[in-house]
Amino acid sequence: MIPSMFNLDHRLAELRPSADELRIARQLREAAEPAIRTGRTTGESVRGWRDAGQAAAQPSRLATR
Repeated sequence: MIPSMFNLDHRLAELRPSADELRIARQLREAAEPAIRTGRTTGESVRGWRDAGQAAAQPSRLATR
């Protein structure tokens, strides 16, 4: 192997993630999933406010009698 090919191969090997780095990244992703799923999206929040406003705008059955 010529020296320039060795240098390129060696540098590419340094850039590739190791098995430990991949394992740590996977564990971090898995640990973050529950925290991400528990949050409400903006659309859910807006729908909640909008629906609450509509319910208050409609008179109750007791008020109509």
